Amino acid sequence: MSYESLPPPGGHEVRGMTRQSTGPGPLWVGPELYDGRDLHYDLEHHVTSRLHARRETTVRGYGAATSEIVFSYLSSDAQALGRASSLFPVVETFWEILRLNISLSFLRSFMRWWWDTTNTFHFPWGEITIIPEDYTALSGLTFTGNPVRLRSDDPSPTVAEGTRLLGSWMGSRLPSYQPRGIPFADLMWALEHGVEESPSRQARLFYLHFITSTFLSGPTDTFDPRWIGMVEDVSTLGDYRWGDLGYATLVGQMSLSVRVSDPSIRHFVITLAGVSRLIELWAFEHLPWLAPRKGQRPLEFPAGRGWGWKKKLTVRPPPDTVWDLIRDGNPEHVVWTPWLSFRGTHASVRESYALSQMRVLFVGRRDPVWYLGERVRMQTVGVFSVPRPPPATMLSTRSIGESWRVHSRTGVQATELVIEGASYYQFIQDSLRLSEPGAEGPDPLLGGWVLPDARISYTGESGSEIVETFPEDRVFHAPLPEGVEAVPARTANAMVGVINRLKSALVRARSALSCRSPHSTRTATGRAGADGAGPSGGGHGRRERERARHSPLRHRRSDAGVSSSGERSEPERRRRSVSVAREPSP
Repeated sequence: MSYESLPPPGGHEVRGMTRQSTGPGPLWVGPELYDGRDLHYDLEHHVTSRLHARRETTVRGYGAATSEIVFSYLSSDAQALGRASSLFPVVETFWEILRLNISLSFLRSFMRWWWDTTNTFHFPWGEITIIPEDYTALSGLTFTGNPVRLRSDDPSPTVAEGTRLLGSWMGSRLPSYQPRGIPFADLMWALEHGVEESPSRQARLFYLHFITSTFLSGPTDTFDPRWIGMVEDVSTLGDYRWGDLGYATLVGQMSLSVRVSDPSIRHFVITLAGVSRLIELWAFEHLPWLAPRKGQRPLEFPAGRGWGWKKKLTVRPPPDTVWDLIRDGNPEHVVWTPWLSFRGTHASVRESYALSQMRVLFVGRRDPVWYLGERVRMQTVGVFSVPRPPPATMLSTRSIGESWRVHSRTGVQATELVIEGASYYQFIQDSLRLSEPGAEGPDPLLGGWVLPDARISYTGESGSEIVETFPEDRVFHAPLPEGVEAVPARTANAMVGVINRLKSALVRARSALSCRSPHSTRTATGRAGADGAGPSGGGHGRRERERARHSPLRHRRSDAGVSSSGERSEPERRRRSVSVAREPSP
């Protein structure tokens, strides 16, 4: 294996929407000229505009979680070869991670903060991203070792070469795979049906399936046939720096997926690749107030295995709640450096930590991907620093030319790309904070603020999310404190949401008190009906209560609690006081 070939140069259309040179589908590659200063470049085409406007947006993760099943199809000799590979510890780590249930709505909440202009999250309280150290600590994939060669100008493999590596069944089909690539589902089918008996070829098929369906999975379920040569020697697969490829695939696809060429389309899909569960685990480690309770074991390397033991994480907060928790977050509660213990015990983490302090260009399965270490120095050295503008090729890596050779792996130290003495707080206000649409100003005639999105979501009585739709002309009226002349629309929405949540809590409290009262004869079914419903909802409750009220037996029970002197006994007074407290008179 040798290093990557130079990405092919390419021109750009004036509008900036072009087709990638590698891989199908129209994708955003940025403007022809970008000076790197506008961090919220072309907001109209960014996914955050769609989410603010309540446009339908979903998340889809590519790849397959069937690698562990595929391994069971191997013969005993092939399994022994697979376990002997130096990459097998990484395989077991991803098996643990892939057992976790994934929350796509949780990921959607995060992607609205991701900006391809910096490859970082622009949170209102600071900038943060998935750094190379995070990727190694979670997955075990390293940035050390021999480089991996995925793309080149070499011709596609011949049938004879494919037969030698993968067997006759796969080799004979290579010509038909050239236009669209090899589906990794075909690799699974070949192993499941035992079309190849050679243990070494079975092991190659397994590792080819594992690599292409997990950390190198892309926005398609296929891979380039020229990649088959990377699994020729299964035993030494762990000696290569898969971290470069896996990290660039994950981050690069995140940046490609947050742009939409046509903002008017009805349904937009955010396509993630490279094991999108890692984004969730990264969020749990750095933003612990979002993490499921009792989800992780004591910290161990790789940290992704600590979450995988649970197999099923508890329900994550709904998207709007995640939005509020992030927006109102405090940088003091963020775990900026969770891997301090790993740096002294694992050489791979130390190497990725060194890369995290640089501006580096990584090359994945698509075009090169910038990592800007100067923007997230709080995650590496614990210091907020105002960075210099991103490179001009940030949104159009196809035109980076010779800078690919200059910055790839060698990089530039982050200390050379920061502005000394600048105020980070002012930088947040000027560059990171995104003004929310829909809060132009109050209507002086109405005396209130029109709710911009006309939809309020809150947690209902049963714990499920409720979305309440208001008329277009709905106005929020509330007395303003002295000296306050304007209320942002976001605040108005938040106030209505709080009111509705309080109403829901009051309903739950009344329901709980009704269930606990010993004088309540209505069951859950009866409470759902009218006054005429009996304990089982049968409709005779009112007549039974009227009959009991006029029954002579009822008066005898009451008289039995009165003493000869006309005073009621102590037990009777206690019983009646409880009755009066719980059953107020009509």
